[in-house]
Parts: sequence; structure tokens; C-alpha cells
Amino acid sequence: MTSWLWAVPVFGLIILVHELGHFLAAKSFGVRIYEFAIGLGPTLAAVRRGETRYTLRLFLLMGGFVRWAGDEGDLDDPQGFTAKPVWQRMLIIFAGPAMNFILAVALLAALFGWRGQPVTLSYVAGVLPGSPAAVAGIAAGDRVVAIDGQPIESFAELAEAVRESGGRTLTFTVERQGEQLTIPVEPRLDADGQYRVGIMPDPARVAYRRVGGGGGPGPGGGGTPGGTGGELRGRGGQG
Repeated sequence: MTSWLWAVPVFGLIILVHELGHFLAAKSFGVRIYEFAIGLGPTLAAVRRGETRYTLRLFLLMGGFVRWAGDEGDLDDPQGFTAKPVWQRMLIIFAGPAMNFILAVALLAALFGWRGQPVTLSYVAGVLPGSPAAVAGIAAGDRVVAIDGQPIESFAELAEAVRESGGRTLTFTVERQGEQLTIPVEPRLDADGQYRVGIMPDPARVAYRRVGGGGGPGPGGGGTPGGTGGELRGRGGQG
């Protein structure tokens, strides 16, 4: 039930930003704006700036609206929407969804900046039967923490080290039930001409890398992988 309550302000914000796009574009082309409202319902407060009345409505989280000349029968008003050239009217209409797109990009940028980019950690979900990893004794639940002495945190780093091995035997350092094991693994070429060891990633084991952040270790455990300058932050329930 609470998830539906969250939907109300979210859709309200989308509508308000959409209407703001129409408002700004219409203003820039000289359309007479009678009112720009934040929210719906009875007016709580109002202020007039020039020809435009700005109002605050009772249901603040329900969005908003723009009321301009040309949409209430005053079709002869030279400052009305319908009096503007077609290209200006098209831009005014397009400005609404354009503002929604800008909002989406801004929110995604803020999300990645705050939480970081999701990264699959170097846990083993399983190994392919008969694969180099299976032959070497790597098992589901293991975590690869280093290859040839180089720290490994993400599955992408693990896969890259294997691909670039040239087929030579790699020394995997693996954590298993609180112990560290050293296991030699010889990568094998697959049908696509890529070196593989047959380890499958665990999609449930995810951390978050703060792009461009400091190089210190995050709560996900361990330092910054591969010297990328990012920070891995563990997600709750990783265990």
C-alpha cells in the first residue's frame, strides 16, 4: 500500500516539471501566461509578477498546470499560443517532455554520484563441469580475492585477468569458509577464441563503485579494485 503513496509525489513531480517546460518555452516566445500553478485544487497563496499569476494549490503533490492565452477562446490575442508560428508552438509542446528527459538524466546522475555504479563482486556462483575451474577445485561460494598476487574485487577484473593470461597458468587466491587457498588454474580457449576458466558470477553479490571518488576501501570490503580511483560500497545483505 505504501508503494502507491510514493507514486503520488513522483508523478506529481513529473507533471510539474513537464508543465514547467511548457511555461519556460512559452514565456521565451512571448506567449501571454495567465497562471502557473504548483499543485491542484483550491488556491492557498498567490502572487502576481507582470501578467502572470503564480499560485500555490492545496494538493501540492499532484503536479501543476499552465494557463495561457489562446486556450480559452481568445484566439485573436496576438500573444496567444495559437497566434504563434507553427515551429514555436511545436517547440513549446516539445519542451514538456524535454524537461522530463532532463529531470531523468539529472536524477540518474545524482543516484550514481551518491550510491555509485553497481558492480558484480568476484564470488563464484558455480563452475561449469569439466572446466579449468572445476578441474582445479574451485567451488560455488568461493570468492576470488587475488590472481597472481594482484587484488581482485569485481568479477569484471577476474574475467579480464583470465582473458589477458594468454593461456598461462594463473594462481588464484580464494577465500573459502574463512580460509584462504592458493589454487593454480590454467585458462582454456573457448569457441569464441577467448580464454575462460568456467566460473559463473553470482548476480546477488553486488557492491557500488563511486565513480571518480576517493581510493579508500568501502564497506563492501577491500581496497579500490584495479586502481580505478573508484570506491566499492557493499549492499546490505551481502554477507
